[in-house]
Amino acid sequence: MSIVKKASLEGVEVGSIGNASVSVVSEEPSASRSGFKMKMRTTCGGDLFLMAIAIGAILLFTGSMIFPDSYDNDVWFFLATGDYILEHGIPYTNPFSVHEGLGFIAQQWLHCVISSLLYHAGGFVLMGVWTGVLFLALAASLFVLGRTLCQTRTGSEAVMILVALCVIGASAYASVRPHLYSMLAFTWIMWSCESYRKSGNVRFLILVPLIACLHVNLHAAIAPYDLFIVACYALPDALTLVHRRGKLKKVGFVEASYARLPLLIVLVVSVLALLVNPYGIRGALYLFLSFGAADHRNRINEMGHFVPAINWQTALVTALMFAVALAAGRMGPKRMNAPLSILAAAAIIGALAYLRNQWISCLFCFAYLAWSSRGVHLRMFKDSRAVKGFAAAVVLAAGAGMVALAMHAAPSLEAQPVDSARTPVKGVEYLDQIGVDKETTRVFTFFNAGGFLEYHGFKVNMDPRPEIWNSAINGVGYDYYFEYVQMAEGDMVFNTYNYLYDFDVFFIDSTAGTDPYFTDNDGYRRILTGDGYTVYAKRSWYDQYVS
Repeated sequence: MSIVKKASLEGVEVGSIGNASVSVVSEEPSASRSGFKMKMRTTCGGDLFLMAIAIGAILLFTGSMIFPDSYDNDVWFFLATGDYILEHGIPYTNPFSVHEGLGFIAQQWLHCVISSLLYHAGGFVLMGVWTGVLFLALAASLFVLGRTLCQTRTGSEAVMILVALCVIGASAYASVRPHLYSMLAFTWIMWSCESYRKSGNVRFLILVPLIACLHVNLHAAIAPYDLFIVACYALPDALTLVHRRGKLKKVGFVEASYARLPLLIVLVVSVLALLVNPYGIRGALYLFLSFGAADHRNRINEMGHFVPAINWQTALVTALMFAVALAAGRMGPKRMNAPLSILAAAAIIGALAYLRNQWISCLFCFAYLAWSSRGVHLRMFKDSRAVKGFAAAVVLAAGAGMVALAMHAAPSLEAQPVDSARTPVKGVEYLDQIGVDKETTRVFTFFNAGGFLEYHGFKVNMDPRPEIWNSAINGVGYDYYFEYVQMAEGDMVFNTYNYLYDFDVFFIDSTAGTDPYFTDNDGYRRILTGDGYTVYAKRSWYDQYVS
């Protein structure tokens, strides 16, 4: 689209497209930026209309998608663990396994307790509301971070639009999982480091170890990334000595002249803060102990490679990645922001390696783009009472729409779980009806239904947390998840797997292809068929309960 009118007012270059205008400004009248090639200075006022549209989009998106989609089948493992902790305390051996004496790390123990309390207070509806609150808190936190990066009290329209894009792109993991806590932790650690970098005030850094301590108890598998963020800011300006010798003058780091010692101290204190969890150093190192289990033979879809066009969310994340590359190119080698560039590059590489990392890519791409939009001021309307009233009406209407959409989704959320291969409601109800002894009953189940059965008190061979079944965490020197994958993919005969563990009850997914094993064997009988699964039982065990 071509700019049809251009004017220069007091050092501010403005390009207008009809009634819309884009100005590039800076807080310093004499500042100039390589790539943009124009004078920049601060302007007053802001476009409330654009801000209102962005806020409205976030509110409507929260009501239409986040609230009903907050239910995630992994929740049953969290609820089972939370209930166990509230009743028995922190577990150090696996309380849900048919295998005795397996070591256990509840790396999300605090999240599990919060989930349990919410569920028993208001079911999945209250959990959905809580998820929506956290999601909106993330949007607000990103806006604060974006304003800090942008270094402006006005002209925040570009930041607000980036916030909307970021939260929508990251929303794939905005559910009852603990990822929203991690998103908030990353955002506020970046804000603390950026605030210190801008002001030199060490008080901003006090927040970092406190966040790390809370984070490791909410989501230990992600908490070590807190250290990586701080380490990026603690890196020295390696180009200083080179510049003193008159070399590489066309390459430089911006905003690099701040004291690194306070950051190094905070980094050490944050390392110690990660140890403040019930599992000590093993809890702090959960990321490394668990690495390699979940992506074994690509059994879990989210551990696959990032596909740019697999859905509209990955397409949006891809656009943010390209925007970072474009912005970095426009800035040029003289204006490299070392911490934000490293974080964005690492996040993009992580997302391309594993689909589940797309939310991390969204956050750090947002941070870089917010910084690079410094001085970009979007204008569509002049400030007036009419525009202010219209903007307020847009936000109020979107807020009302969010509430209406959430209420519309509440009945379906409240009705969870429905009978399926992931949540075999009828099968569990039948076993409860005949009064089985859950402590002694050995249950075979496929991967996805394990958490649901655990929540209802059964001991199983597998659940949706594969890493806790492997030797690095279970401590018995045997990888039960790898063995399970061998069985599920046919490398181990099902008869052999069953012989090893002598199961009493079998929840068989209809797509598994193992039904003939039971129908052709007189030692077993089919006791129930559900939606997408069948329940079989060993006759000798079943006869104890049903004559």
